[in-house]
Amino acid sequence: MKFVIKNEVSHPDGEGTWKLCFQWGTFTFAENEKKDGFEDADGFRFIWRDSKGHLQAVRGQAKIPDKQMLFLLLAKASRDGWF
Repeated sequence: MKFVIKNEVSHPDGEGTWKLCFQWGTFTFAENEKKDGFEDADGFRFIWRDSKGHLQAVRGQAKIPDKQMLFLLLAKASRDGWF
């Protein structure tokens, strides 16, 4: 499975820090996965970016530190018009 990012918001702002990202995009599947019944679909995910901007998928999970961070990211995405 691959995730194609359409929109992203993150916190905290600024360079050189780890950021929790909220993304909207398309989950795409390889042909062999499609044969098993998986279909491409749009959806949302949370993922971390390290201080150099690289995505850090850890077993497909991103720990959201607290509800304030969750609400902040959702509010940013809503303000940008894609959530």
